[in-house]
Amino acid sequence: MGGFARSQGCFGPVDYLGLLLGLLSLLIGLLFMGTGSSAADVKFGEAEIKRAGELLARGDCNTAWNIAWPLAKGGNQEARNFLYASINGRMLPPGVTKDHISYYRHVLVLAAYAALSLPGQVPRGMSPGRRFARIDVPAAINGLKLGSDGERVAECYRRDPSFKSCLDLGVSLGVIPTFSAYAKETERRQTETGVAADCLPPN
Repeated sequence: MGGFARSQGCFGPVDYLGLLLGLLSLLIGLLFMGTGSSAADVKFGEAEIKRAGELLARGDCNTAWNIAWPLAKGGNQEARNFLYASINGRMLPPGVTKDHISYYRHVLVLAAYAALSLPGQVPRGMSPGRRFARIDVPAAINGLKLGSDGERVAECYRRDPSFKSCLDLGVSLGVIPTFSAYAKETERRQTETGVAADCLPPN
């Protein structure tokens, strides 16, 4: 995985100490995230996300992914945010190969869905106010070369105040998949490539 050494997260600068502290905050379950979430939703999976964070900090990215992934697939916003924050750090998601396209796909989807978090409730070390979506989503679209429809969605993320509207636009145009479609594609690609989630070596 040496082709993916990065020092600035996905597509913008990352404060690694702040990111680690933010992940720890997220792991404790203090963040109430996501549209349509309830107190029960936040409490559900709290222990699992905390455990995933501990494993991530120790460099066991594959097990951390495997713990958080079922929760993220089930709609747990905290788990989705954890995965997005993790790939901004050391984690490489499963199925990522040296063509970079597979990595851009993960960034596109996880950034778009993490942007549905409540304002101001993203992990420390990431840009406040969910500005990460205004950087990472257009950059991933550009990397994937998604044409004129992709540019429409990218422009929405750059300028529109509603990330939910931008996500809806992206899904309607086939630029951003539904999370369930992303989950199926991720698991299919992992099976085909045999590449599990992994950690980049520390800087």
